[in-house]
Amino acid sequence: MICWLCLLLCLFVFKVLFYDFVSVHNVFVSVGAVKSNPPLLISLNVATKSIQFEVDTGAGATVMSRAQFRSTFRYLTLVPSKIILHSVNGMIANAGEVTVDVNFNHVCHKLSFIVCDNTPNFTPLLGRNWLDVILPHWRSVLVQNQINVVNDCNPPSVEELRVLFPSVFDSKADSVIKGFTATLVLKPNAIPVFAKAYNVAFGLLDKVSKHLDNLVLLGKAIRVRQSEWASPGVVVQKKDGTIRYCADFKRTLNPQLRIDYYPLPRPDTVFATLSNGVFFTSLDLSDAYTQLQLDPKSQDLCVLNTHMGLFKLTRLIYGVASAAAIFQSVMDRILINLPGVTRYLDNILIKGVSLSDCVNNTMLVLARLEKHNVRLRLDKCDWFVPELQYLGFVISKEGRKPNPSLVSAIVDFAPPVNCAQIGTFLGMLSFYAEFLPNLSTVAKPLRSLNGDKYDWNVECQVSFDLLKNMLTSSECLMHYDPDLPIVVSVDASPVGIGGVLAHVVEVNGKKVERPVMFISATLSPTQMAYAQVDREALAIVHYC
Repeated sequence: MICWLCLLLCLFVFKVLFYDFVSVHNVFVSVGAVKSNPPLLISLNVATKSIQFEVDTGAGATVMSRAQFRSTFRYLTLVPSKIILHSVNGMIANAGEVTVDVNFNHVCHKLSFIVCDNTPNFTPLLGRNWLDVILPHWRSVLVQNQINVVNDCNPPSVEELRVLFPSVFDSKADSVIKGFTATLVLKPNAIPVFAKAYNVAFGLLDKVSKHLDNLVLLGKAIRVRQSEWASPGVVVQKKDGTIRYCADFKRTLNPQLRIDYYPLPRPDTVFATLSNGVFFTSLDLSDAYTQLQLDPKSQDLCVLNTHMGLFKLTRLIYGVASAAAIFQSVMDRILINLPGVTRYLDNILIKGVSLSDCVNNTMLVLARLEKHNVRLRLDKCDWFVPELQYLGFVISKEGRKPNPSLVSAIVDFAPPVNCAQIGTFLGMLSFYAEFLPNLSTVAKPLRSLNGDKYDWNVECQVSFDLLKNMLTSSECLMHYDPDLPIVVSVDASPVGIGGVLAHVVEVNGKKVERPVMFISATLSPTQMAYAQVDREALAIVHYC
């Protein structure tokens, strides 16, 4: 009962502190606040005058009484304001608003405040609109200090998170990430290329036309009549029936672009950060690249040539050679120094060593996303779960294992009838090579087949079936932990070498080895001629 009371109190504090009552026409300002405790007062230099304000995080606007305004700023002129003021006692007359210079910590800001009419004189209230400018981190600081109340209670619901972080869950698709823009740089002496539009299948014409109209409506594209650069649009149909409209820059922009090189995290690097994780949150961004604004000069390079004419893009789009590197660098800077967070393009993975730790880390991420106006796709997010699918694997506190849906595609693969199908099968299997001990040796009969003399024999069928069985019976691989002892075991056969990286852990008082990854390699004809002792030495050198 105490935990529940703490949780409800925490959520109530969240709502009071963070729920944004400001809309286009409405603002709620608590003028008649209870003052049983001393208020927090702050002095600001406003239009060369020192004014003392009462900090009110429940006020959506900064307000001042008419009496104080007349006595202090009689030389300033009020302009009409459409904002409606309410207090606990009802509506408050709005005399107008005025924009002034506000100096705080040696930085000058242009800010507006509202003047209340027909009210008694009161200490001016410093609302959230000024706090967001002069103290931009105040929300995340308060979140970090309040979330510890959750402890081991049930985590907050999505609806409660939506109230705390409205911008993150906003369904509007026209907002952009704040504080960052994408810049494309051309090579010296680049020559503009204008490519013709591709034909669109008749069955997709309506979807593509509506999509292009929607881009213009949301401010993501602008219709133009002329352009030196033009790239054909490409339609990619998604599983849910919607489309993604990309641009084919392969022969237009990309060859003449100075590509940004920024390291994308490797999957094994990502999984190496998950040790000791018990609960996880996975966040997926909505239309990720298109949340990032293109600078004006770069917009002239990204022009789509479509069946409806030319469209100049104002946002980053899939297909630009630098898009992935630019977006990864932006997300790394937005979420820098947050604990338990891994960033992989438009996906954010958050771990916690306990439920409260996972909630804590998730709240910090959401606060940072709210600050930069980054939006999520809610239907593809997982919240505070002990197990989830990520990058083709199922991860949990035990480690990672193959995704059942991808494994079923391999298990149901029919016996290949040509070398191309063998290449497809082995390519699918190589994705889970870390789970398959001695993969190269077992797959040798399949790799030996060639197009000149395709002979699917009993040995090939045995290898084919054995590889499937190895995958379905594979162990759950433990997350790599740099604090645990490591054991590397290797072996060599006449055709390949294999090895396993394992951790030494204690289970029921006994020390056991748990695999982190399996590795294998096929020997070249020269290496096959080595003596067995030399092949064993080669395996040791290779895997160390």
